[in-house]
Amino acid sequence: MAAGIFSPEGKLVNYKSKTGMPEEMVQMTAKFCEAVNTMFDTLATAYSELYKMNWTPQHNWMYRVAIGPWLS
Repeated sequence: MAAGIFSPEGKLVNYKSKTGMPEEMVQMTAKFCEAVNTMFDTLATAYSELYKMNWTPQHNWMYRVAIGPWLS
């Protein structure tokens, strides 16, 4: 399990992990999160215009993967 803090541009600022993630995995995950942040920013802008509601700025999101003993 890990949690990260990202800049408004989607860059990893800080993270904590209980599993001791290798640095390569941290960087790969940060790239994934940067792409998701960009997609959400694009969607938020479009939804704000379409529905005349303020969807920006996005504040947080969570991605959960359930595998093995963590499966629920």
